[in-house]
Amino acid sequence: MKIVWLINGGTKDICDAFKNVSFPKGDIGWVTSTIEEMRKRSDISLYILFPQKMQTNIMMAQTENIYFWGFYQKDNCHWKTNIEVRNLFEKIDKEIKPDVVHIWGTEFAHSLDMIYAIENKNKIVVHMQGLVSALAEHYMANLPIFVQYGYTLRDFLRMDNIRKAQIRYWKRGKNEIEILKQVHKIMGRTDWDEAHCLNINPNLKYYHCKESMRSLFFKKSWEVERMDPYTIFVTQGNYPIKGFHYLLEALVILRNKYPNVKVRVAGAVTVFKGKNIIKEDSYGRYIRRYIEKYHLEDTIEFIGYKSAEEMVEEYMHANVFVISSAIENSPNSLAEAMVVGTPIVAADVGGINCMIEHKKDGFLYQHNNIALLAHYVSKIFDSNEVACNLSLNAKERAKKDYDAAENVKQLLTIYEDISRESRGIW
Repeated sequence: MKIVWLINGGTKDICDAFKNVSFPKGDIGWVTSTIEEMRKRSDISLYILFPQKMQTNIMMAQTENIYFWGFYQKDNCHWKTNIEVRNLFEKIDKEIKPDVVHIWGTEFAHSLDMIYAIENKNKIVVHMQGLVSALAEHYMANLPIFVQYGYTLRDFLRMDNIRKAQIRYWKRGKNEIEILKQVHKIMGRTDWDEAHCLNINPNLKYYHCKESMRSLFFKKSWEVERMDPYTIFVTQGNYPIKGFHYLLEALVILRNKYPNVKVRVAGAVTVFKGKNIIKEDSYGRYIRRYIEKYHLEDTIEFIGYKSAEEMVEEYMHANVFVISSAIENSPNSLAEAMVVGTPIVAADVGGINCMIEHKKDGFLYQHNNIALLAHYVSKIFDSNEVACNLSLNAKERAKKDYDAAENVKQLLTIYEDISRESRGIW
């Protein structure tokens, strides 16, 4: 079987395949874990298309039964389709003649380019990741109006601010809606993504398939003896949807009871000091000023991007993992925390309640209920027994939900079904 994937960025496998090329930081973990399993299938030829800005010619590499093709995508306007990219996709489709075209996500315009390029829409399946058309509605996450419309020097020079970021989400959301109206098949994993997609196009065929976690996350387990007491770990806090400002409000409450509480924040850094303050955007300025107002400087550490191995260690050493987002579908970081067994407190938004059961696998709370967020973190801080029970239950569920071998088996069953339908075999 020939399968074409269209993904949105780099993976560890891409970095390994192009050894002398430096790709942007980050790894699409659920794609990486799926590739690990696909390598084992000699009956499959997998062509992975990904955007790159290094060279105008298509970048090509091969390892075993997997082909990596990097297409040139210079435009930073993620909502703008590209006729050259579309023509390339059309050419690739005619040359390879894939049985299935699997589009991972609707967030970028190249997904719509692929939809337009493929004549036989029956062989396309769109894999729902985030839903930007829905995310746009929640982008401001209860921020004050003066923050929403504010500008820093960096924002002014780039002619950008939080409101304009939301507008970009709306533009990308229009492409997403067009994608869902054009295709016949989608793949998802939560009630939330299924409901939103079917609301846009009731005629869609919905396949349920869970995402997989990388094997290294299964190799270690959170233990109460090894964790750092009163330490909160979060994986993103660089833009409003992720709700880091909600966590800061809860932190003010928590610090009164736990003077030694610490928060470690992975991912892009938004808070700058000294000369680097010129890099600060409006959201980062709001976060910095809040931290200064409540004297939280010694409580919070921004640790930047971490490798998968380093992320495992962060999960291992945290007392609690928090997702304080205003909206999510099924965050990869939540699944990672479950696999490792880090006790979890998460906002009950989007598809999160399809991933964990309240008071069994973790604690869920209304996303803007700051008192409840602090309350559930306190429950974990105060009781190792509670923490261990949540940890064990989450790990047990994660073994079933995020096992790569089982999920890829289900994925291949979906591919077989799509291939038969595309060829008119029922």
